[in-house]
Amino acid sequence: MYKSLVDENELSEQLKNFSNLAKKARENYIVEVFYNKNTTYLSKPIPITKEEAIAQVSESKMTKQELIIKLESFLELMGENCRRKYRGFRSKNKSDLLIILQEVRCLFNEENEINDLVFVESSI
Repeated sequence: MYKSLVDENELSEQLKNFSNLAKKARENYIVEVFYNKNTTYLSKPIPITKEEAIAQVSESKMTKQELIIKLESFLELMGENCRRKYRGFRSKNKSDLLIILQEVRCLFNEENEINDLVFVESSI
């Protein structure tokens, strides 16, 4: 079992093989975008924590409509730039929706961390 440095989160099994997974993802991206001319190619993020890995598995069992609803709820809380970036997500297939959901969740978490940091700094 691997734990984060501050011992708050248990790290995912995929993190053990991060370099190989990242290399494979980069190779797939190059093949899809440059050789196959697939400009809409999205790669699946590598989960960092065990919770993220579990969420990926449970979300992969969701229907396309359930994924769309979940994405809509995240995007409602995001800024205009993020909503504009993912504007046509309803027409994507299920595997693309899963990847978009991971990206939006990461952006959402980053935005909340920045807001928390700003709040803490302004309180000091």
